Amino acid sequence: MSSEAPAVANTPSPSTHSSNNTASSEQHAQAPTMAATSAVLDPSSSATPTTNTTAATSTSAASSGAVGAKAKAKAKAKAKAKAKSKAKGNKKGGKTANTPPGQQEQPITPPTITSTNTSTTAAVVEKPMSAARAKKEARRKKIQEENEREAFVRQLNSVPNFFEKFHAFKTYKSNGLDLELEYIHSGDITKELQKWVFSLLEDNMKNYYEGSWGWNPTQTRSEMTNTNTRYIICRERVSRQPVAFSYFTFETEDMPVGCSLYLYELQLHPSVRGKGLGTFLMQITELIARSSKVDCIRLTCFTDNSEAVQFYEKHGFVLDPLTPKVTFEDALSSTYRIMCKSYSPNGLLRKGLL
Repeated sequence: MSSEAPAVANTPSPSTHSSNNTASSEQHAQAPTMAATSAVLDPSSSATPTTNTTAATSTSAASSGAVGAKAKAKAKAKAKAKAKSKAKGNKKGGKTANTPPGQQEQPITPPTITSTNTSTTAAVVEKPMSAARAKKEARRKKIQEENEREAFVRQLNSVPNFFEKFHAFKTYKSNGLDLELEYIHSGDITKELQKWVFSLLEDNMKNYYEGSWGWNPTQTRSEMTNTNTRYIICRERVSRQPVAFSYFTFETEDMPVGCSLYLYELQLHPSVRGKGLGTFLMQITELIARSSKVDCIRLTCFTDNSEAVQFYEKHGFVLDPLTPKVTFEDALSSTYRIMCKSYSPNGLLRKGLL
């Protein structure tokens, strides 16, 4: 790892430089003095050379002393300038090295720290799932989804009245009809009203039932009195006479489209047909389905009842995967077909994803 700041160039100490110059001057001054002394002591030497040597010696000593003093002063000035420059550099946030003459001082660049960690994480390789384990996992997911759907349906069946917030649909005034609509739970329906419902259903549908799987009054009454069955009853506003009804339940099926509103019956008295009341009841059923966040509306329609088939197709219903037989052509040849209108593919609404 590199240091946090560049190293400072090594420069000789001003005091060392000064003392070296002084010593050199003193040695230089002592040399002629010794020469002069030897000349005086030597009797063979003449007076003239002695005098000249002495004069030269004194001149040289004086000159050397002046040079030493100048060198000292110069060294002190240089050291002072250097210290001042150093102090300025420290104030700016970093140390600066002496820059050789003629070169421009380079800016200080922070060191780059490079990681030397070359360790790698080994890839985790998952073992392929065995066939037995995959089958077990699929079974676990299927059970979990079934439990979720059943819990969802139980929650829907606990709601007392889905019709309460649709105030605009509680009356129907059109095409000479003045009707009021009410939402009734199967546990609250009177025996008199239940008898009327069964009678209208038998009048309208008995022939179609007999042409398919047969008319079964016991089974029909069981569906009508199921604890989770909900009714929408249409009555004339003045006379309070019922003229139409529908009933449905919330159910779950082991299919891609799982939770449904199953519309068992939608029946009108002949006196109120062709006046838009059937479409009005269908709209109410769709509102309830959407607000409850079920995946679809499902119903069973006899293929011989061409008017009903056209009515449901007009409102966006198509063949449901639950329809009997394998192919589409075979389904059309059956005595009945199961139809559906999907609102939430793969249960996105009830899962909060749509």
